[in-house]
Amino acid sequence: MGSIGWWIGGIFTPIGLLFAAIGFSFLASDRELATAGVRTTGVVIENIKSRDSDGDLLYSPVVAFHDVSGVRHIYQSSTKTNWSDYSRGETVELIYNPDDPTDAVINSVMDRFFLPSMFAGLGSIFALIGAGFLSVNLKRKLEVAKLKRSNLRLEAEFVKCVRDTKIDINGRHPFRVHARGKHPRTGRLARFESAPIWLDLTDQLSGRTVPVLVDARTSKKHYVQLDEWVSGKEWA
Repeated sequence: MGSIGWWIGGIFTPIGLLFAAIGFSFLASDRELATAGVRTTGVVIENIKSRDSDGDLLYSPVVAFHDVSGVRHIYQSSTKTNWSDYSRGETVELIYNPDDPTDAVINSVMDRFFLPSMFAGLGSIFALIGAGFLSVNLKRKLEVAKLKRSNLRLEAEFVKCVRDTKIDINGRHPFRVHARGKHPRTGRLARFESAPIWLDLTDQLSGRTVPVLVDARTSKKHYVQLDEWVSGKEWA
């Protein structure tokens, strides 16, 4: 997977962890408010309308309620939906912070858990995807290092250099070198595939052999050495 995997993992993992941390911090704040807050009822006085980036209409309820001192407060939900959950004049239950009544929330699953669950869920998914890419690349890096230490190599016949259409980076597909040769220990004919690169090496390698490092027991674990032709950012 090369630098592509490190790049994807390096972006997805921290972003995912950040989103997950935000989500769990929201959940922690909600738990604190639910534990120490005061429950009361309020009346929906309005549904504020807005539009999202696609132009779709969104609704956010505005609720009037009184604290234990009888002071009237106005609360607008931060949760916006494509439908209006509440009708004007409807009575709803709220939880508010007695030290700061402006810190309030409608006591419903949508208002209390939608944003925290979205951040925590998406963040966890992003982090897992990123960690998956990083772990695969780390495993491959350790595998290549082991192959280099064992230094069991062969000169494989160049077959072709073709684009790997399974990998798409901004509409670009990297190349892979394909070669074949006999395993130096088993004598079996095997096919080998290089890491993705941004070069078409067909002209350079036609009619030549390429060095390949292989595991002593299986040709499935191999590393096509292209350092003579590929360097730096030319690795995908």
